[in-house]
Amino acid sequence: MEQDRETILRYMPEGWEEAAKSEGALQRCRKIKTAEDLLYLVLLYLTGAVSFQIASTLMRLSTDIRMNKEAVRKRIMGSWKWLRWMGHRLCLKQGYMIKKPEWIGERRVLLVDATDMALRGSSTSEYRLHYAFDLYEYSCAQAELTGICEGEKLSRYGLRPGDIVVGDRAYGTVSGMEHARQAGGDFVLRLKTDAFALYDEAGKRIDLLPHLRAVRPWEEFSLHCFYRDKACRTRCASWRRAKMTPQRKEPQAVEHTHAANAGDGGLYCLGDQPSRYGRSGSGTVPRSLAD
Repeated sequence: MEQDRETILRYMPEGWEEAAKSEGALQRCRKIKTAEDLLYLVLLYLTGAVSFQIASTLMRLSTDIRMNKEAVRKRIMGSWKWLRWMGHRLCLKQGYMIKKPEWIGERRVLLVDATDMALRGSSTSEYRLHYAFDLYEYSCAQAELTGICEGEKLSRYGLRPGDIVVGDRAYGTVSGMEHARQAGGDFVLRLKTDAFALYDEAGKRIDLLPHLRAVRPWEEFSLHCFYRDKACRTRCASWRRAKMTPQRKEPQAVEHTHAANAGDGGLYCLGDQPSRYGRSGSGTVPRSLAD
């Protein structure tokens, strides 16, 4: 156990002990006197215990620090800012993320996804957690717990003007992109090849295969295109400008994808395209599209 603690401490970011106080996790040094003891308590709860009471017992047996379950709860609940601080610094240190680029300014970059959850002892999932993570603030922007029948969709999230939302293929739908556009945000989404039609400036439907065949593994190219707002089916339908960036996978990755029954062999990223057509990709379009 002591050897494991020493291993963990070697990976901690610089200043983590001082941050325990500056982030409000270590205020009253009565039973828990050091940042190392507090970190050990948190890790006991997260990795070995299933309740505050068991964490209290394990702490007493391994360190002789005696705390009741309510004291353990308060210590752990009060450590969230400190844990976020350490997680953020560790990701920067290991190269898993970068500092926020200046050109993004005050805009949020939100990573959205969902995961299925099962009750203890159950063999099937009963709940689905929908989560939006603010990449550069390193914090939860929104979370919602629903039944397993509730699908993944961008309209579930409250977006602000300027937000950049990033999601996988489940979110690459016209209704989802329109939700982001109407909120004043932008999007970077994976795209299913058969999700919806894409058009060029002449109003002709784009066949992706001829473009993709010449792309080598991990090579990418940009394709400026339009998609049609399905809510408008009249002659004056709305057309939205976007930019698609396909990227070919390596053969091994393609085989893994097919083995997982996931479908295609490429990554297709569809993003909102601010341009002379308007900040959110709408506005005046060539007459061939308007007609």
